[in-house]
Amino acid sequence: MDRAGRFVELLENGKIKKNILPNSSEDYTLIQEQKELEEYVRFLNSFAFDTLRECEVALYNGDEQV
Repeated sequence: MDRAGRFVELLENGKIKKNILPNSSEDYTLIQEQKELEEYVRFLNSFAFDTLRECEVALYNGDEQV
């Protein structure tokens, strides 16, 4: 058996953990969601958001009243 085949066999038998497989690594989702929420709130309180909100944009056909 070649080395690649042996490696796959070990993975399939659970002898080697692969981090991208489900339930084999820590779940950072909640931590990341909280961090992104904090960054979004920070952006909403920034001058950059105020500048974007004050920009006037040209109307396009989807905005026209029929």
